[in-house]
Amino acid sequence: MRVVALGTFASDLEVGCFGTLCKYAKSGNEVHLIVDGHRSEWTGRKVQAMRNSAKAINAADLIFMHQIDHSGVTQDNVSLLRLLMKRIKPSIAFIPSEKTNDQRMLLARSAIVACRDISNILMYEVEHSRDFSPEVYHIINEEILTKKSCLELYGNKGKSLQKKLSINKLRARQVAIKGFVEAFECNTMLLDRGFL
Repeated sequence: MRVVALGTFASDLEVGCFGTLCKYAKSGNEVHLIVDGHRSEWTGRKVQAMRNSAKAINAADLIFMHQIDHSGVTQDNVSLLRLLMKRIKPSIAFIPSEKTNDQRMLLARSAIVACRDISNILMYEVEHSRDFSPEVYHIINEEILTKKSCLELYGNKGKSLQKKLSINKLRARQVAIKGFVEAFECNTMLLDRGFL
């Protein structure tokens, strides 16, 4: 199975869904990572951290998009994402929640249109939001060390790292699971439960 994950900022994927992506990759699935281009604020260190994170989970590729128009959901944005989806042919897409900042919302809304032929679209959270209502939970107890080490590549240590992992603990407590989970809202989901 092919899996695609889209992120807006450096470390979005690591925070929101990296344990789950690691799990898919360990199960022999192709994991493709797409991030919204080399932003001017991204240092060489952050770009290298993204590359090292992709390597840590054996991602099939890491694609940087450079052409996203951040003024709104445009036909060009949708067309660019659609071309990538046609090339990758994923069975499942992980995209940022719409209930977040404007840039993540723009990518999410563009991706929803571009991924219309994909049966399974799950939205991840990067920052805790009361409006985020997950329906799917992936236990990531075995993958948490990989997730932590990838977040450390960005310089996250101590309290900063704990804050980024607090969502995983909070969502685990909400569903009475010991350890860590990543939670997702379903935009579309037709997956057989055996994949989750």
